[in-house]
Amino acid sequence: MFDLLLAQYGVRRDGLPGEWSTGYEDASQPYTPAWQEGVTSVPADAVVRLAREFAHTAEKTRGRCVIVMGAGTNHWFHSDTIYRAFLGLLMLTGCQGVNGSGWAHAPPGSAARGRPLLDTGALPPGHRRVTAGSRAPGGCRPGRCP
Repeated sequence: MFDLLLAQYGVRRDGLPGEWSTGYEDASQPYTPAWQEGVTSVPADAVVRLAREFAHTAEKTRGRCVIVMGAGTNHWFHSDTIYRAFLGLLMLTGCQGVNGSGWAHAPPGSAARGRPLLDTGALPPGHRRVTAGSRAPGGCRPGRCP
């Protein structure tokens, strides 16, 4: 399964057939930082730096990294692919299922889209889902605490 995951991201693995990139600077093969720069206009160096910083933080904190997002990606046609990218990053860095880590997706009105992914274990153990009208710990209503 791991080989299939890496093949999807264009990572060469011994014994698997196919054409593979020669490095981060190879813009001729998909999924490299150089290739994505032509698609997204995000500089390849920025992508490499961000990936290294996220992985370094995950290593130093033993997987306590979280991606916090609102409903922004829901406005794009392939939002489910963006969600998979978030979850793939969290799984590959050991941040899925670690208390205080994972994917914080809680924008109002978009719970139906994220719900199946949250049910797969994206929330840390012991997470208490706070819904509109429920009381947060300490008795405050969400958005109305002193």
